[in-house]
Amino acid sequence: MTARSYTGIGTAPPAGGETDSLFNNVELLLMPEAGDASILDKSSNARTVTNTGPVSIVSDDNSPTDYAMDFGTEGNLYYLTFSDDAGLKPGTGDFCIETIALSTNTTSGAGSMTGAGTVSSTGSTLNFPWFYDTTTGPLGYPGAVDADCNNTNVTSTNSGVTWNVGGYHHWAFTRSGSTCRVFCDGYEEASGTNSDDIGSTNWTAFLLGMWSLPSFRVFAGKVAMFRLTLGAARYTSNFSPFPLFPKS
Repeated sequence: MTARSYTGIGTAPPAGGETDSLFNNVELLLMPEAGDASILDKSSNARTVTNTGPVSIVSDDNSPTDYAMDFGTEGNLYYLTFSDDAGLKPGTGDFCIETIALSTNTTSGAGSMTGAGTVSSTGSTLNFPWFYDTTTGPLGYPGAVDADCNNTNVTSTNSGVTWNVGGYHHWAFTRSGSTCRVFCDGYEEASGTNSDDIGSTNWTAFLLGMWSLPSFRVFAGKVAMFRLTLGAARYTSNFSPFPLFPKS
């Protein structure tokens, strides 16, 4: 793979041979590469991916792997769900949800990359709309609803970028103890406190591509990589993101 520039992510892939000391904590690892005929979970769990829409694998020279998962436009209902869904609940523990992605949402309140609930008439408490895009410039609802790292538009002042501007960016939402943090390209953008048992309420399925079923807050854009780590926050301060997530 030739070296190329990724905004805030690095100038070239790692030299090779890198391993992840937290790989046993990785519950989902999605990163399409050359030769992949379908979207695969490359974590040690190897969960079955159910592809509704469908989300396609496309060639993209701007992606760290040269490929990406294309979730289409705001009018599409493209999303992924996974087997052994109960194993994806963070519970009360530490976690890290991260992605290298490009958002193309253009409508106010357009989309959320992930979710795990069903919208109710009384509101969306504990539906977990991670990486919610207000499309007005800042990243809004960057954590789970009621996780105290949300409910306001979080202007990306540290990294200097926003969710839907400037191509691919590395976004991470973490919890360490009771502290939640949002990072963009390695810079902490927001923090709050929360100790909720995530997954105990309104959990129907872990979704990649929207907030909740049947079709609320649909994500539009491309995802080069997505990783869910449970039992470890990974990032508790500013860091330098690698362009590739290790597969071992």
